[in-house]
Amino acid sequence: MLVGLNKFPLGKRGERPLRLSIDYATARRLKELVPGIQTTKGGIAFSWDMVPALSAVFSFDPATLPEDGGTMDVPGLEEYREFFASKLRGYQKEMVQFLGLRSYAINADPMRSGKTPTTLAAASLIGARKVLIVCPSIAKLVWATEIQKWMGLPSTLLYGRAGDEARTFCVQCVGSGRVDGKHCPGCKGKNGQSHGTIIHKPDEIDPVLRGARFIICNYDLLIPQVQKDAAGKRSERDDLPGWASLLARQDVDLVIADEAHILRGRSKRDRSGESRRDKLVEVAKSVPRFWALSGTPIYGRVADLWALLDVVTGGLFGRPFFDFDVRYAGGHKGEYGWVNDGRTNEEELKSRLDVFMLKRDRSVILPNLPRKTRQVVRLDGGKASFARPKGKRTSGGIHAALRATARLKEDAVVESVAAECGEGAKVVVFSYLRENAESLAKAIAAQGDKDPRLASRNFRVWCVSGDTPVEARFKQAQAFREWTGAGCFVATIDSVPVAISLKGAQSVHFADLTFDPASLLQAEDRPYEVGTSGLTIVYYMVEKTVDEHVVGLVLPKMETLESMVKETAAGDFRAAFGGVSDPDAMAEEIWARMEAAA
Repeated sequence: MLVGLNKFPLGKRGERPLRLSIDYATARRLKELVPGIQTTKGGIAFSWDMVPALSAVFSFDPATLPEDGGTMDVPGLEEYREFFASKLRGYQKEMVQFLGLRSYAINADPMRSGKTPTTLAAASLIGARKVLIVCPSIAKLVWATEIQKWMGLPSTLLYGRAGDEARTFCVQCVGSGRVDGKHCPGCKGKNGQSHGTIIHKPDEIDPVLRGARFIICNYDLLIPQVQKDAAGKRSERDDLPGWASLLARQDVDLVIADEAHILRGRSKRDRSGESRRDKLVEVAKSVPRFWALSGTPIYGRVADLWALLDVVTGGLFGRPFFDFDVRYAGGHKGEYGWVNDGRTNEEELKSRLDVFMLKRDRSVILPNLPRKTRQVVRLDGGKASFARPKGKRTSGGIHAALRATARLKEDAVVESVAAECGEGAKVVVFSYLRENAESLAKAIAAQGDKDPRLASRNFRVWCVSGDTPVEARFKQAQAFREWTGAGCFVATIDSVPVAISLKGAQSVHFADLTFDPASLLQAEDRPYEVGTSGLTIVYYMVEKTVDEHVVGLVLPKMETLESMVKETAAGDFRAAFGGVSDPDAMAEEIWARMEAAA
């Protein structure tokens, strides 16, 4: 007889809420066959994702099982209505419901579909009071900005492996350090300087974490620094312990793991317990809810999926990983060791994943997106500062400063583009300088050689600049449009005039900035034609540098320009407006902003 033990729709993480009364021999055989089953007195215990596999074995109708839809507990309904209900799109509300009904889930929608606000909305709806967001370092400020944008709330960002540097994202100045052209009183009052984040002293860390609703940490900071003694024995450094132990002591009720495919793979035997995944398992051990975000949860090998599923579900796919490998990855003992590079029982695995993972095709998502959206990715330049470049106060000085910040963005751009193309998308990357475009193209192509996601997507990179013959530019653009796999077209901003179409790209990334709004608009619109929907424009900005001032000056001018000329027109913006402001005059305005911020 099959019974359900928990009214919560899928049970808790690590819980097997269903029981089946069968004889001992059959129970033992099933435990060996299907990874994650647990033998009990008089039968087996298992989770909802195993129902399709077991129904085939025992020939029972899943419709006779206890109801698995459940009723969502919505203590945060009023907050959800205030901040999200009227702003989310239909497909996003479907994901909110999917996440809210589950203690463990994977949001696998494609990039640029709004996974961040959707997941925040679900956290709000279930009334999550302390949320730990673990993400790549590039995404920390993105999450902080989105939390402020949607909910008007601060978030605490963690830095360094010493476990003694935390900053609160300032909602008063939205991370800019400026309010009405003056130093932010909130930042300046606490720090003595206007930073955009409020810096906390080491003795303030613990109370700050206890009082924070949103804590943001990148994966690498969970890991302590390791040292070796003379005998080669590895041990953790006391002065660089990482954040895992401290975070494990916080009363977190929801963990959100962004770009969760980072957790794939397995630790070497001599380094067990040291990986990002191992430390996240430690942090999330007693956390009731865990939601993962990844557009590409499976890379090239099914075996790599176990690590992600293990941490998300709390061990419901069996520990250690050997049973998973045997069942789904063709695992067996080979001549030289364990072999797990196959794919077996694929339909069964898919049916299990469908219970707690929602992945919708890009063709379903994109038609629901707005015509064009702009996103500014804020990057921390560290100790480097280019806010006041030396030289004459002309456009040449501004260009020198922009060239300096461009070098700081390359790793972030490459990481973001590789992730998006890993989902099968086509992406355009613009750079102001030829040497930066060539360097980016080379780095992105190198990712294609070592990233199995890109290799499986038939990935290719194109690169054009002002030095590329005009005919060659047209041919490369045509090849990009007609390419059937994932692709990245890297170009300098002025090398693809209006006659060149890059239709088919889902997003445009600006690795460099320029202060000519007409040129930026032209570049933005190269992929935008009739039939194009859901185009995302991403600008990368290094905080506390000249980038901030250029973005603050140019983007409003672009929006004004855009409102005056329909984007569907194929005309030349520069010709339509008789040119932009004199470059030196624009430079003077940027200089004035920089001096006011000094």
